[in-house]
Amino acid sequence: MRGLVWSRMVVGMLVGVLSLVARAQVPLPDLPVNTSGQHIVVNLPQTRLFVFQDGNLVASYPVAVGKMLTATPTGDYAIKGVYRDPSWHVPKSIQEEMRRKGKPVQTVVPPGPDNPLGPVFIRFGEPKLGLGMHGTNVPSSVPGFRSHGCVRLRNDDVLALASTVKSGASVTVAYQSVLLNEDSAGQLWLTAYHDGYKHKDVEYQALANALLSWQHSRGVAVFGKRVNEALKARNGKPVCLTCRHPDTAKMDGTLTVVRWQQPPAPKAVVPVTPAEPLMEPKPEASAAAPAWRHASFTKARHGKSVCLTCRHLDTTKIDGNRMVVRWQPPPASEANVPVTQAEPLMEPKPEVSATPVWKHARLTGNMPD
Repeated sequence: MRGLVWSRMVVGMLVGVLSLVARAQVPLPDLPVNTSGQHIVVNLPQTRLFVFQDGNLVASYPVAVGKMLTATPTGDYAIKGVYRDPSWHVPKSIQEEMRRKGKPVQTVVPPGPDNPLGPVFIRFGEPKLGLGMHGTNVPSSVPGFRSHGCVRLRNDDVLALASTVKSGASVTVAYQSVLLNEDSAGQLWLTAYHDGYKHKDVEYQALANALLSWQHSRGVAVFGKRVNEALKARNGKPVCLTCRHPDTAKMDGTLTVVRWQQPPAPKAVVPVTPAEPLMEPKPEASAAAPAWRHASFTKARHGKSVCLTCRHLDTTKIDGNRMVVRWQPPPASEANVPVTQAEPLMEPKPEVSATPVWKHARLTGNMPD
């Protein structure tokens, strides 16, 4: 009996160690993570979810995210609640999709093995967004780009996530298709994923500069040909840029992020219609003069200055000097970045066949569309 218990303990410890190594060797996205509390990160091209606690990676799961036409929106959110054995109230858009495909139209799917939400639904973002992390009744659909916008996990994974997730925890949904990581042995790895949403998110100038900077600081040669090959393949396999024998190279120990891309600035939400309408003057002396509204001058665009406050527009003249009424921010200054890099990457010795000297211009000139 004691031997059986001991065997189970050993097996459990081995499984734990193997899962820890596997989790540590998953390429990490280039995002700032909260140093205190729980932070969940979803990288859409990677179809992967990461759980960080106090800045440390504690779990990682494969996920299915939105299809191109029903893309999962990027942004920062918070966990709003955990709902076990949920009923699925089918959105009207999906009901219409069922109708088009000739399937029985369902409005509510009760809890059970046929429920697409699986055993638990973890809501993030405001309820009106309809976003959540949930299980599935089709485990083979994970990972991939297959959902209607939610983040889909295998049932065992979502139950494990639900047991640790905390209400109010931060959630970041990002879109990063090219990742740079350094392993414990000091080798540099690049992983390029399929650009499922056609965002063309890679700033090749920034990537090249990061590679040059890393090479200069480490004094280790980077095989630039491998960079181009990985970016063209985009198969999600980590490629060692510094190993002498990349085909047999394996990641050593844990990975750390080599930062090279800036998180996107938050976009201002501009309402389609103003929350407060512009003041409407009383009608002018002539009858049938339509009330002036915000949309009228946007249609004309005739290049003539229009007085917005004068009573008699046709006879009004500008009085004295003009002063600017500032209403739009100046454009962000753009760095004057040269097209070619003055300093090439260090040229490693040829691998098998002669390798041409890789320069920055080759990286920017041989990118896939």
